Amino acid sequence: MDKFVYLLAPFLALTLSLASLSVIPFGPKPLPFSFFGHQIDLWITNPDIGLLVLFAITALGVYGVALAGWASTASTRYSADCEAQRKWSVTNSR
Repeated sequence: MDKFVYLLAPFLALTLSLASLSVIPFGPKPLPFSFFGHQIDLWITNPDIGLLVLFAITALGVYGVALAGWASTASTRYSADCEAQRKWSVTNSR
């Protein structure tokens, strides 16, 4: 078992899933939230190509699943990895 990959896999999956939230607005643009006189917009970032960035970040999420299968101690880790990726892609494509 590769200890570095074993620890990297869940961290990568979590980081990429949380990074995808950075391009999703949580409130309308014309109505900023005011907190002690400071104007707070209800999004982290507002890129012009937000949907493309969202697709790119979530597409990288499969690497967390791939690394988790690779780091497993099973003797058939490649087939277990492929099976996990297939299940992940089927459930997320619906």
